[in-house]
Amino acid sequence: MRKITLNDVAEKANVSKTTVSMVLNNKPINVSDETRKNILDAAKELSYIPNTIARSLSTKKTNTLGVILPDIENPFFAEMGKAIECTAEELGYNVILCNSYDKEEREEMVLV
Repeated sequence: MRKITLNDVAEKANVSKTTVSMVLNNKPINVSDETRKNILDAAKELSYIPNTIARSLSTKKTNTLGVILPDIENPFFAEMGKAIECTAEELGYNVILCNSYDKEEREEMVLV
């Protein structure tokens, strides 16, 4: 299945790609409530997922969190990692998890 793009949403909502981008990114744009709703409905219907790399280039933010866990085989840290990832996702962040194997040198290496 191919990735749904802004162009696909624009075509379905019968508006320009720029208008879709502005609405989906909550930028100030003079469009009617009906047009805004059509765009949001089209995005939802098509299951549009924003391209996080493209978004990070334009916003200059990656919305990515790095998490180093000492031992992901330890149930406590495994649950902690899952909780961090779930909460981050709800807030619009991506998470990169790293297992340090309880070694300080490894933690330092992944931080550099």
